[in-house]
Amino acid sequence: MRLLEITRSYFPSIGGLEQFVYNRTKVYKDIGIDYKIISTDFSTPKRSSNYSDENTIFIKQYTRYNITPSLNGYLDKSYDTISINQIGRFFSDYSIWKYKNTKTKIILTPHLSFHTKRFSGVKKIVNGIIIKFLFKKIDVLICFTEYEANFWMKNFGVKKEKIKIIPHYINIDESSSSSNEDKKFFLYIGNYEKNKRIDLLVEAFNELKQEEYSLFLTLNKSMIDKNLFEKIQINPKIKLLGHISDEEKDKLLNECSALILPSDYEAFGIVLLEASAHSKPILCSSLEVFKEILNEDGVILFQNRVDSIKNNLRGFMELTDQQKKNMGTINQMNVERFSYQKVFGLYKKLFEELV
Repeated sequence: MRLLEITRSYFPSIGGLEQFVYNRTKVYKDIGIDYKIISTDFSTPKRSSNYSDENTIFIKQYTRYNITPSLNGYLDKSYDTISINQIGRFFSDYSIWKYKNTKTKIILTPHLSFHTKRFSGVKKIVNGIIIKFLFKKIDVLICFTEYEANFWMKNFGVKKEKIKIIPHYINIDESSSSSNEDKKFFLYIGNYEKNKRIDLLVEAFNELKQEEYSLFLTLNKSMIDKNLFEKIQINPKIKLLGHISDEEKDKLLNECSALILPSDYEAFGIVLLEASAHSKPILCSSLEVFKEILNEDGVILFQNRVDSIKNNLRGFMELTDQQKKNMGTINQMNVERFSYQKVFGLYKKLFEELV
């Protein structure tokens, strides 16, 4: 099988989408699929401009819609399968249009792209005119959760028989999963996006007025607005870590008291499983996606309000060491649901059915 993967951005990882595509290439290699990746030159400060890979081509993109004028030259119809990430962007929408009514099978992984409030005016137009039509042309829609599958069926009329639920997988490193270290800090791993409620988290943490715990954020000054930076600056217990490497991420997960993730919406939340693999407790927003992938006994859920975050942070700090350890153990056991072997089996079955 020859497969072409289309994605807005790619490794080095700068977020969940990039990590997901990178992890999926291991599946392709183990199945024996001959694959190529087309990605745009979308970038952030973390990304290395010198990165290259023999299987990956980076092409020029323009505007938030990721317009890629040179894309057509790479869409070879000799591919057996095209795997497209996201929808409602030029590179994805054009690719589906290009391969519609051909022998090439079309797989779409939308990453819950339209379950957000960003650019709602544009999305309303695109949803009503383009997206529903494009969904009729794909062969398989890959969703990470039942929640996401229900969203696409309810709001876009996607047929159930087109949907395959295949979650992210997480590699469990036995040397880190049994960690008992606790250096008394809450850890946030992620970018500074509008849906990430860092503003509420910082305000809640400041209102705690406690001296024992710190809050570590993988952000730097240039990423956040002036008002929020001033709130961070007044509290020496809040640390801005900037961009971190994978090695630094593992070390932080090994040493933190708990991972914290405040968010208005997420497609999956891979960092929750990464923390789970390190046997860490989790505090996160009460999202249906999170409830589906986590065990309720290993997580403390909060509403996206300052008082709710503050009260639940305090509640966690008041737990005994054994209670915190039990939460981490439960999370480590839960992550086995997302093992590579299970996810590999689902992909293998999918490609056998496509052939």
